[in-house]
Amino acid sequence: MSDRPYSEICGHENQILDEHEGTYICLNCAKVIENFYIHPSNTETNDRDNEGFLGNKSVKLSSEITNRLNIPNLGLEDKKNELKSVSNVYIEANKSECTVTLKEMAAVSGFTCKQIGRETKNTVQLMNLSALLDKYCKILNLDYRTYTLIKENIEKVESSGHNPLTIVASHIYRHLKLTKTKISMKQLCETIGISSISIQRYLKRVQ
Repeated sequence: MSDRPYSEICGHENQILDEHEGTYICLNCAKVIENFYIHPSNTETNDRDNEGFLGNKSVKLSSEITNRLNIPNLGLEDKKNELKSVSNVYIEANKSECTVTLKEMAAVSGFTCKQIGRETKNTVQLMNLSALLDKYCKILNLDYRTYTLIKENIEKVESSGHNPLTIVASHIYRHLKLTKTKISMKQLCETIGISSISIQRYLKRVQ
């Protein structure tokens, strides 16, 4: 019998989309999947009307998306396919270290996480935990010292394959609990956009 963890030898053939997390998870080993498989017959239709994004073809899609995300204009040219344009913004934003999550992109574009993930072939991986942590510490009005302490704690933990948002939220929550800072788990989850169960599962695994 192999000494390797089951998640390393599992073929990840039985996958499910966690739409709340914006990730694909293997039902056999519970590992977050970075790459997923698409059956040739599994296609989706876009139910948008023929008027284009926002119902106004004069609006430049990429510019509108970056405005909604409150990030710098990336200077991208729109594609004829709206999903392709949205996906390009998602890819280029993270290349430029703007740190845009799949769920944020879905929220401002109207496309689902699954649609954008398929279009990008799941090539965008938000592994810049420091940037994510900095982003949400600012949103939660946590100071730089708090950010530094949480960052140090994250760096002490070995990679677990969890969603980066789950990792960041869990370490923020653990720090808030230790320091008795008055930010509830509910508020934290609503701000970052993950479930409390995800935080509890992660903390149980790393503790």
